[in-house]
Amino acid sequence: MIKLDTSTFENRLKLARFAKGWNCKELALYTGISAAIISRYERGTSQPTAPVLAKLARALGVSTDYLILGVEVDKK
Repeated sequence: MIKLDTSTFENRLKLARFAKGWNCKELALYTGISAAIISRYERGTSQPTAPVLAKLARALGVSTDYLILGVEVDKK
């Protein structure tokens, strides 16, 4: 089992991808974002725009709040 520090965006992105059992190429397929760009996000060398962040969150089944802040917001 891989343990990641969830205090950073890049690690939360990786963790969400791992939870789906996907590699970067699979996430790229589901989002339309290139695997190279996703890899840059996961290494922390680039940050996604708001629309790209929304695509990532939607594909991974998490909220943008989780990816950005590390918290899920209750929608009641």
